[in-house]
Amino acid sequence: MYIGELFLRCAPTFILYTNYMNNYDAQTAKIHEIMKQNQKFADFLHSVSEELEKIRFRQKDLDSLLITPIQRLPVSKTFVSHSLCLEI
Repeated sequence: MYIGELFLRCAPTFILYTNYMNNYDAQTAKIHEIMKQNQKFADFLHSVSEELEKIRFRQKDLDSLLITPIQRLPVSKTFVSHSLCLEI
């Protein structure tokens, strides 16, 4: 299977990325607002971060996890561009 065919097959899922990216700033702002208003929620996220750090999980906090989908598309573009240069 060629890279282009793979991307065409996955293209419908990119609509989800568009919605996610368009709402990312508002969603993270809302989470930070809730953390300021709800100490139990903030404490919970902090304890999860500590547990993830103990097991050396790559993303240690909610912000790191939420940015991951946004970072995927540029990485994919770079991969495809690099792959095309290698095939020529």
